[in-house]
Order: sequence, then C-alpha cells, then structure tokens
Amino acid sequence: MADKAVLGPTVFKPMEHSVAKPGSLDQCEVNNVLLPNRSEVEQYFAEHPDLAAIVPGICAKVRAAFGATEELSLQLYKDPEIDDQYLTLYVRRQEYKPGIVEEIDRISGQFDGLLETASGYLLITTDFRRPGGTNVV
Repeated sequence: MADKAVLGPTVFKPMEHSVAKPGSLDQCEVNNVLLPNRSEVEQYFAEHPDLAAIVPGICAKVRAAFGATEELSLQLYKDPEIDDQYLTLYVRRQEYKPGIVEEIDRISGQFDGLLETASGYLLITTDFRRPGGTNVV
C-alpha cells in the first residue's frame, strides 16, 4: 500500500492501479489535485485544448515542488464584476508562513513560456485557506 500524507482531516494518497491518459484531468487526480467542479474545468479545457494539453503536466510539477502535504485544487475562477473566467490552481497549507507567495511565483515562473502561447489562462496562487476549505484568516 502507498504511503499516506495526512493534512488535518484530509488524507492524500496516490491512486492505486490508476492509468491516466496524458493531458487529461485523470492525470491531475493521479497527482492528488482536487477538482471540486470537474465539469467546469472540462468545459474550459474544451474551449482551450492547447491549455488542456499542458495543465496536467504543470499540476504534476507543482505537486512535485510542493510535496504531498500541500492541498492543490484546480478550479475555474469566475470574476464576479466582469465577464472573465480562468483556471486557478490553488496551493493550500495547514499553516502559512511569510514567503508563500514568492515561493509560488518562483515555481509558477517555470511555466511562463508554455502558458504564454496557450489560449486561456492558468493562475497558480493561494487563497490562504486551510486544506479542506477552512479559512485561515
């Protein structure tokens, strides 16, 4: 059985015997990326297939950079003030320390070249919530 990383009430563990098609949302799930509104992400991917081809690999690299203890959640952000929406990969920790934004920027900067040529948009950030959606502030 695979090792488990425990985060408060949430347990992340590798999916066993899973075969994920490269470039699919299943590949994100194999890397323990939460998809709370999977159908919205699938629709966004249908509108931006070139982004769909690179996001699962980006999620895998972000997972490798942050390790198994951080919660990663891929969601479609919808701006409440203007007609704008884009994918957001949230990085959530049990405890936030100074420097988290700089750490995320350093890691996400690796993907600028890939994302610049893709239609659609992916933002890698934090919302300063605890894993499981409990607000830290």
